[in-house]
Amino acid sequence: MQFLALINGGSGTLKSVDHEEFAADLETALQNNGHSADLIFIDEIGMDTALEKAKASTADGLIAAGGDGTLSACAGIAWKTGKVLAVLPGGTMNLYANTVGMPLALDEAIQALASGKERPADIVTANGRPFIHQYSIGFQPSAAKQRSKMNFGSRAGKMIATLRAMVGVTLSPPSFPVEFSLDGKERTRARVSAFAVSNNVLGQGHVPFAEKLDGGVLGVYCTMTVTPREAVHLLVELLLGTWANNENVKADKAAEVVLKLPKNNRRTRATIDGELVDLPSKVSFSMHPGELRLWVPDED
Repeated sequence: MQFLALINGGSGTLKSVDHEEFAADLETALQNNGHSADLIFIDEIGMDTALEKAKASTADGLIAAGGDGTLSACAGIAWKTGKVLAVLPGGTMNLYANTVGMPLALDEAIQALASGKERPADIVTANGRPFIHQYSIGFQPSAAKQRSKMNFGSRAGKMIATLRAMVGVTLSPPSFPVEFSLDGKERTRARVSAFAVSNNVLGQGHVPFAEKLDGGVLGVYCTMTVTPREAVHLLVELLLGTWANNENVKADKAAEVVLKLPKNNRRTRATIDGELVDLPSKVSFSMHPGELRLWVPDED
């Protein structure tokens, strides 16, 4: 397999790693398993330029090393060009890497990738934009906006900033009206503090990530308007993985979801795989089962 590796050296874990040593380890592991790779450091040439190179590449597959945002951007290119996607956990939370089953220690992840195999996986689009983990409005984008104002220089610093931002949002929970329909059925109207759509149903007993790559359904999560005390309680449950029993969280699943925000404004944002984006007044979500060629650890 010939890979093109897009490495975000500015992401959480990779910030504190020697880039030359990381590149050498990756190339050696791939060569030992009969593969090869050309390496591009995104932080040196910019994300847009790196993605353009990925689109034009004749490589069989893309290796995405970074956080969920980096992995998501590369997944969109891989899906559209028919390339295989391999992932290395270089971010802060590494939620999709957990779903893929990659070890979170970089040295172990490199070896697991080098000896991996291809399998089909699901991918989702929101108004045509692909994502691999979750689209969220409410708590998460509010926290992301607060975190963007903080300074941090390492993965640990970013995690602390993330927690501080999340705690700040729980002290003044958002509240807004939504309308949504699942698989074309009757619309539901509610006032919520958060609304999220995930690529497959989120698992329990850990921070929220999907345990299946090919379940073929969207997870739909609606958090009814909560008080600050209820929001703090929910935050603790999210960190512990026990949020499913929270009476304020309504969970469902569907293949198609249409979300409308009757009172949206230009300052309202969403997050796609952790990255802040503008939020339109209507978002249509579609599941694309088995359409992503994914490179996973060989557990046989």
